[in-house]
Amino acid sequence: MANKILVIAMLTVLFLNSCKETPTQESAENTTSETFKNGVDDIVTSTFTDKDGKKLELTFNNTKGTATLSLNGET
Repeated sequence: MANKILVIAMLTVLFLNSCKETPTQESAENTTSETFKNGVDDIVTSTFTDKDGKKLELTFNNTKGTATLSLNGET
């Protein structure tokens, strides 16, 4: 009987402690949205060429979450 009471008490404590962790996610979301409002784009560009001379250009805009692929100048 004492073991059951101890297990129930421990599960209750774990449950109550796990509920306290959720507010930290809201503050992280607010910080990232303020970074995007500054107007600075984080753009990464990569270029690949195969043995036949075909050129593949990849452009990633990490701020907007978009990617542009261009093969031989065609988007």
